[in-house]
Amino acid sequence: MRTFPVVRLALLALLAGTVGASWRPLWAQPTPATAGVLRGVVRDSASGAGVPGAVVLALGARGDTVARGVTREDGRFALAPRMPAQRLQLLRLGYRPRVVAVDGRAAAQEVALEVALVRLPTLLGRVQVNAARCRARPDREEAAALLEQARAGLLAMQVAYETSPAAVTRLAYLRQFADDGRTVARQQVRMDSGTASTASFGASRTGAEFVREGFLQQDRGEQVLFGPDAQVLLDPGFAAGYCFHRATDEAARPTEVGVAFEPARRAAGRVDIEGALWIDTLARAVTGITFRYAGVSEAAARAGAGGAVRFRPMPSGVVLIDQWWLRTLGPPPGVTRREARRATPVVTEVGGALARAVWPDGTRWEAPLGTVQLAVRTPAGARGAGVTVGLRDSDYRATADVDGGAQLERVLPGPYEVVVLDSLLDPLGVTIPTGVTAAVTPGDTVRLAVEAPSAEAFLRAACGAGAPARGAILAARVVDTEGNGLAGVTWAVRRSRGGSWVVVAERGATDRDGRLQLCDGVAEGDVVELRLVQGHGAPETIVQTVSGAVTAVPVVFHDDAPEAGAEGSERTLLTGVVREADGGAPVAEARLSLVGTLLEAVTDSTGSFLMGGIPRGDYQVEVRTAWLDSIGVVHRAGVRVSGERRRMAVTL
Repeated sequence: MRTFPVVRLALLALLAGTVGASWRPLWAQPTPATAGVLRGVVRDSASGAGVPGAVVLALGARGDTVARGVTREDGRFALAPRMPAQRLQLLRLGYRPRVVAVDGRAAAQEVALEVALVRLPTLLGRVQVNAARCRARPDREEAAALLEQARAGLLAMQVAYETSPAAVTRLAYLRQFADDGRTVARQQVRMDSGTASTASFGASRTGAEFVREGFLQQDRGEQVLFGPDAQVLLDPGFAAGYCFHRATDEAARPTEVGVAFEPARRAAGRVDIEGALWIDTLARAVTGITFRYAGVSEAAARAGAGGAVRFRPMPSGVVLIDQWWLRTLGPPPGVTRREARRATPVVTEVGGALARAVWPDGTRWEAPLGTVQLAVRTPAGARGAGVTVGLRDSDYRATADVDGGAQLERVLPGPYEVVVLDSLLDPLGVTIPTGVTAAVTPGDTVRLAVEAPSAEAFLRAACGAGAPARGAILAARVVDTEGNGLAGVTWAVRRSRGGSWVVVAERGATDRDGRLQLCDGVAEGDVVELRLVQGHGAPETIVQTVSGAVTAVPVVFHDDAPEAGAEGSERTLLTGVVREADGGAPVAEARLSLVGTLLEAVTDSTGSFLMGGIPRGDYQVEVRTAWLDSIGVVHRAGVRVSGERRRMAVTL
């Protein structure tokens, strides 16, 4: 069990509720022939310029919302109500709300409207608040007024997501910092692409749930910290347990005003947050949230335990979360649960960044990320055509062209190690180091020369000087259910000969990364038995045919016995095969990941894969191949896992 907090902000639908209006998704609503189309433009009453990002609500005879949309960059909008509209309600952060009547002819024909909105001279008005549990402050009414303005901006975000979903590419990362708490020592990056999205990132609980349960959860012995998004702060349930006032640290934000928040009551052993929501007074947009955790250990507080969420206004008026992060003390990435109990905690940061967003009308946004260009050569100096290279602990990979050139794009800034990814070692989760490092900065291109050894050469070098220069190599890696290598697992190998087993090697032990390899005593075509024992546990026996110069054997050990009767303690081993839809040929080197977890696998030459340590439940499996990557598509398949083993077939 881990004794240090881990951090989590699930990639769930952002702003799942509405702000001040009921709704149904527009794409789920048929438009009756009797309902007219409402088109129009919203202008600034003083300048006459179009107002982007204004919410337009079409209201029916009973005041219910029959359609809603958001104005484009030029202030124009188009609505197709599901029934005749009687009024339009218009909302925009920084403007006075307005309601206008719709001509009754809208029931049968298209209607064009032009509406002017009046810009508010200041966002710092005063409203009446009732916060009995919060101490009196002169700026509390101003803070409440800012929250009311922010609601209009967040509603625009939600409506824009619904009516014009974008294809997005998101990056999730985990960073480990050096002792100074500022220098990134190592980072892991995963990429997630979707053909359409109603959000970029969002919180995994409602505001009321955070008030009731706090921001820390015990999850099977792990301490999980959560972070908020803007919708959480505007949730009436959150406001019932928190107090708001004007932020005081605005010197570093000359064009922004902030609404500070803090828990109304503090309780021993409970983790809450305190921070601020920020609004740009010039752009009239919500720009971000900054917060710190209250109730954590003194060491975590000194390390800056907290986080931030940053909003990015687009020219069209759409606002996306383009970056978020949570920071705390935790075990070093990659250690097992047992090692975490004894490990010295380090400053870790988990977060996400939006790499790209593309809308159906062709509008696109690209984050200022980095590019790594590699000139790949073999140890003999030849061009490394066809060699796959990548960055360690990330999804960044590319195959070198005929000239040995490979380019990695949308690289999150930070330090990386360049590695070679070989299909023979992929099932083991082993990459080949090149000794080349890349320090990536935003918007820049890093150019590097890389020497790429083959998997066989890499393993033979690890065999040592006394090993044969030829013959087959048996390589294996033993991991726990979280994919961490298990050190000290004893192993022995026997070979079938003449109907009996002959001992080839014994009393070996896996290294720190869980790896073992046998460099002598087996040949291609042999049937071998690999026997592994961890501590005093039952042995794991695997029979394998030596299929070539290198044979890789992945092994998953269920080393942490779950607590008897613990809810969700049963875990499943997921195996299967990926095949082509046309002809059923196996797909090698397909990359599979389990959405919502860090579990992933790569298919071998037979198209087979294995993932271990999956709690019971319903999941989405994402499958990526080089061909799917080239057209920007990810294949998804649902699977329900239960019991000890589950097998599935994926057809592309």
